Amino acid sequence: MPAPFASHVQQHPLPALYLYPLNDSFIPKHIHLPQAQRIKIGRQTNAKTAPGERNGFFDSKVLSRQHAEVWEESGKVRPYCRSPALFLPTSSPF
Repeated sequence: MPAPFASHVQQHPLPALYLYPLNDSFIPKHIHLPQAQRIKIGRQTNAKTAPGERNGFFDSKVLSRQHAEVWEESGKVRPYCRSPALFLPTSSPF
């Protein structure tokens, strides 16, 4: 079985954040984490924050607009959570 986003992974080098739904609530996401840049995770609020495969925005009434931010630091994904509902294993490398 081919890996999800296999044709797209080579376009964006690591690090990246892969998000997969436990149900059909959103499409799987592959979010590139550029060096020294925080990526916002949150609810869609306007046309600029439309959910997509490559961003951290979701069409969800239960997710806050500014739920969290993630970035790469020293080979690990680091989260800043405004809500305790986001969990990332902090000791796991990419």
